[in-house]
Amino acid sequence: METMDASPDNNCSGGGGGLPAPTCGEGSCGCCVSCSLKNGLCFGTAADFALGIGQCVAAPAAGTFQVTIGASTFVADRVAAIVNGAYLQVSARMTGQSLVLSLPATLGDGSCTSGAYVGSFAYYGDGASEFHNRPTSPRPGCTVNVGKIGNVGERIEGSFSVTVLESSTTPTTLDLTNGTFSVERVPFP
Repeated sequence: METMDASPDNNCSGGGGGLPAPTCGEGSCGCCVSCSLKNGLCFGTAADFALGIGQCVAAPAAGTFQVTIGASTFVADRVAAIVNGAYLQVSARMTGQSLVLSLPATLGDGSCTSGAYVGSFAYYGDGASEFHNRPTSPRPGCTVNVGKIGNVGERIEGSFSVTVLESSTTPTTLDLTNGTFSVERVPFP
């Protein structure tokens, strides 16, 4: 399990199994100053569209997350999920790859063809390009179903298919299909 380094003189007190205490990132708290998906299962605020970059790293939770990426299958070996305001975020990692979803915390179907849909997706390959699908114009397609939003300790479940664009001046696309997740919700400060 990857964890962020905490300096010995920090004042963090995250009880194992979840995010650090709500004071995380304040004062001299070294366990939670900043993070990215390369550090672990990283979460930021709901309004942060730099998905997978934030202030808090979650301990891995119980659950499953898998999706077909091109001709390969991504099966996460570390997962976590949170709810922060009107959004839920699901973070998944396997060796050399990370995926994070930020979706409206409402049950039911969503689609990127709706100009009002605010869900976002990010795929990162270690040492490779970043791929995103977020509210921009033009926006690639996506379909999402959020089937369950449990309380802390319960599951957040759903399914998705999405086309993501490479973050470059001449972006290529990548199709993520038949994605499913059933991930334990962890506390979020």
